[in-house]
Amino acid sequence: MLCGYRSYTAIAEWGRHYGEHLVRALGFTHRPPCAATLHTVLRYVDRETVEAKLGAWAEGLLGATPGSQGTRRPSPLMASPAG
Repeated sequence: MLCGYRSYTAIAEWGRHYGEHLVRALGFTHRPPCAATLHTVLRYVDRETVEAKLGAWAEGLLGATPGSQGTRRPSPLMASPAG
């Protein structure tokens, strides 16, 4: 789901470990959501739409990175976990 994390608990933990900068960049005003909040919100979201929008956003960021012209890197949001 998100950087290879598949459970709501794991995704919530991922958000806590990446710090305030990421939390703010994702639009949260306080702290990252807990697993219960993620479950409540994400069960009402169309997965395909979210994946498409996040993928386009990530590609836009990667395309704006100096030296990335002509080089396509896989989006970390769509990456499969190792193993």
